Amino acid sequence: MYQNKKKEKRLLPYLFMLPAILIFVFVYAGPMLATFVLGFTDWNGISPGFDFIGLNNFIKIFTDKNLMEPLLNTFEFTILTVVIQGILALLLAVALNKSFRGRNFFRTVLFLPCVVSMVAVGYAWSLIFNPVMGPLGLIAEHFGWQFLANIKWLSDPQIVMYSIVLVNVWQWTGYNMVIYLAGLQSIPTHLYEAASIDGAGKVYQFFKITLPLVAPSITINVVLSTMGGLKAFDLMYVMTNGGPGHASETFAMASVDAFFRQKNAGLGSAMAFLMFIMILFVSFVQNKLLSKREVDV
Repeated sequence: MYQNKKKEKRLLPYLFMLPAILIFVFVYAGPMLATFVLGFTDWNGISPGFDFIGLNNFIKIFTDKNLMEPLLNTFEFTILTVVIQGILALLLAVALNKSFRGRNFFRTVLFLPCVVSMVAVGYAWSLIFNPVMGPLGLIAEHFGWQFLANIKWLSDPQIVMYSIVLVNVWQWTGYNMVIYLAGLQSIPTHLYEAASIDGAGKVYQFFKITLPLVAPSITINVVLSTMGGLKAFDLMYVMTNGGPGHASETFAMASVDAFFRQKNAGLGSAMAFLMFIMILFVSFVQNKLLSKREVDV
C-alpha cells in the first residue's frame, strides 16, 4: 500500500506534464519529422503512395533558378530589415529614453504598428502604394514631386523588394525599440555622470557605454529579426503575391507554392525543412557571436 502511494507520487509530476508533451509531439515534433521524411520522396500531396528519391529534391533547390531566386530574395530581405530596423530602433530608443514632454505618446505611436495584423498592414500599404488612387502618389503630385509620384512601388522588379522592406521596417521598428529601451533603462546613470565629469562627449558615451551595455538587447533583436526575415511570407503574399515575376517571392512562398499549386509535396517539404535548418543554424551562429560581446553591468 505504502509503495503504491509512493509510486503514484513519483508519477504525478509526469501526469501534469503529459498534456504539454502530447501537444509538442503531435503539433511540433510529429509534423517536423513527417516533413523531413517527405523531403526525400516524390509525393504529390494527394495520392496515398510515394517513392523515395534520395537527395533529388534538395539538389533541385540549389540548381533550379526558379528556386534560387526566392532564396536570394529572402536573404536580401532579411539583411535589409535586420540592419535598418536595428539602427533605426536603437536611435529612436536613445532619443525616447530621455525625459521630455510627450515621450510616452511617441513611444506608444511607434509601438502601435506591431500589434496590427500583418495582413491588414499589407492591404493598407498596398492601397497607399497604388499608382492610380493611392494617397502617396496623390500627395506627391499635389506638391509637384513627380519623381516620387512616378515610382512604381509594387510593379517595378527593381523597387518592389525595397517597398516591402519599408513596410516591414515601419511595422516592427517600434517592437525593436521597446527591447532597446528596456536595455537602456538597465544602465546605471552614474556611468554617464562619471564619463561627463571626465570630459567625455555624448558620441563617446554612446560608443563606449551605451552600445556595449545594450549588447544583450542587440542580440535579442538581431536574432528575432533574422528569424522573422528568413521565414517571411504573409506581407509579400498580401502585397504582391511574389510578383512582379518572382521579384518579391520568398523561400517560404516558394515552398507553399511547390506543395499546393505544383502538387509537389516532396519538394515543398524539402524546402520547408531546409528553411528550418537554415533558421536554426543562422540563429545559433548569431547568438554565439553576439553573446561574446555582451558586457555585465
